[in-house]
Amino acid sequence: MKKQQVSLFVAFLMFGALELGAQTEKGRFMLNLHSYAPISPNAQGLLAPVNSLGIGFGTSTIKVDGFESEAKFTNFGFNTSAHYFIVDNFSGGINLNFFNQSLEPDGGNKLTSSLFLVGPEVRYYFDLNTAFKVYVKGGASFGQAKFDVEGSEEDTSDLVQFGGGVGAAIFPTRNFSVNIGLNLNGLNTTSGEGSLESTDNYFGGGLDVGFSVFFGGNRGE
Repeated sequence: MKKQQVSLFVAFLMFGALELGAQTEKGRFMLNLHSYAPISPNAQGLLAPVNSLGIGFGTSTIKVDGFESEAKFTNFGFNTSAHYFIVDNFSGGINLNFFNQSLEPDGGNKLTSSLFLVGPEVRYYFDLNTAFKVYVKGGASFGQAKFDVEGSEEDTSDLVQFGGGVGAAIFPTRNFSVNIGLNLNGLNTTSGEGSLESTDNYFGGGLDVGFSVFFGGNRGE
């Protein structure tokens, strides 16, 4: 009886390893949701503090010509992408970045900044064991930033973002992973026209936190 129990236990572990090892096989799909924040809090009229997770709220102090006032701010950003595994462990897809910030000064007009970028992305996974993988990713995205002061005309800037990152994917189940990593990105911004056109470049990194859902493939859900 004990030998049978041991055999069943070993078979269960082997089956689990096969199932977990097939998350990133050819023909599967992957949906990702991650944190996102602009590289520089000074870029594109972002007036309140921005952390690398892209989500925050609080108060900010504004000083202009010796006058000081407080303002309430909220930040919200995310990155989402859809991938297809072209071969085992290698996927390609489309990623979308969104960030929004609102700033409400005491007795002043509300300020709103928003960024939207979309573009291609690739990702490669390295198997370390049945429940843990390391990945590298890279891509580029294109879009626009908008800056609006309540009651005035909206300003816009064209954006180009490029870069990549490295991370760890922890799989509690075959179809779901928790991801933690670091991103390094460059951001090019262009605003104005003609002789008033200006271009700025930013480069930096930040913490990357999110999760992925896997489905499809030869093994089904």
